[in-house]
Amino acid sequence: SWPGHAMSERRGGASFVENAIVNFLAGAEYFTFFGWKSNWASTEWKDCISWALISASNKDAQRTPALHTLAVGVLTAQMEPAIHTRGRTVKQYGVRGGIFPKKNGGEVAVLWSARGRRTVSVMAETARLERVTMLGLTDTLTARKGERFYTHTIELGEEPCYVHSDMPLVG
Repeated sequence: SWPGHAMSERRGGASFVENAIVNFLAGAEYFTFFGWKSNWASTEWKDCISWALISASNKDAQRTPALHTLAVGVLTAQMEPAIHTRGRTVKQYGVRGGIFPKKNGGEVAVLWSARGRRTVSVMAETARLERVTMLGLTDTLTARKGERFYTHTIELGEEPCYVHSDMPLVG
C-alpha cells in the first residue's frame, strides 16, 4: 500500500514528484497516477488493498483528498509550461532534480535535497525567480548581483520545490 502505510502523506507526495521528475529526465513522455481500492466501502484498512490518491480520514472511512493528491496537482500545474522531454539532470552534490525548458523561453528547476536541509545557489540572468513548494506555496527569491549573473540562495529540504525563471538558468 505505497505510499499510504509505508510513509507519511508529505513524504509520499514528495515521492510522487521525485518519481515523475526522474522518469521525465529518463525520457518518459507520459506519467500516469491512478487510484485503486478493491473494497472501498470497508472501514477496516486490513480489508482493503490500496494504492490511491484518496485517503480514509476517520473511522467511518470518509474519503478526503490526501497530500499526495495536492502534490500531484501542484506538479501538474508547475510542469504544464515545461517541455518535460528536454530536461537536464541537476549535477550538484546532495541536490537532486532537473531543469526543464519552458515554452516561453524560461526554465523551471525541480529541486530537492538528498541529504537533509541544505543551502544552494542558483545563478540566473534575471533578478527575480519564483519558488513554489511541493504543496503550492509561493515566494520570490532574492538575488545578489554578480559581474554577469544574479545569484539566488535557496534553502532546500527533502520535499521538492519548483523554481521558475523567465530566462534560462545558468549551469
